[in-house]
Amino acid sequence: MGYPMAKNLRAGLGDDKLLLICDVVQEALDRFQTETQGKGPVEVVKNGFEAATRAVCSLPLSFVVPSHHRQNPCQKWQAYIIT
Repeated sequence: MGYPMAKNLRAGLGDDKLLLICDVVQEALDRFQTETQGKGPVEVVKNGFEAATRAVCSLPLSFVVPSHHRQNPCQKWQAYIIT
């Protein structure tokens, strides 16, 4: 998921939802945390594996996924993953 999409996701989540992020560029992580400060919790994880093991919901990125699985798939969960 790209940077603009991640910002939109953070903006659309409730303040009680944790967003897990990872990137190989530390500057991008710092900028994301600065730009989303006050919009809800954001936590940096070391890699995709750590994010996947901690997340309770992963957003489907493929249009092959049936539409009924893409509609609010994580509405009741507390953590999200961006890879």
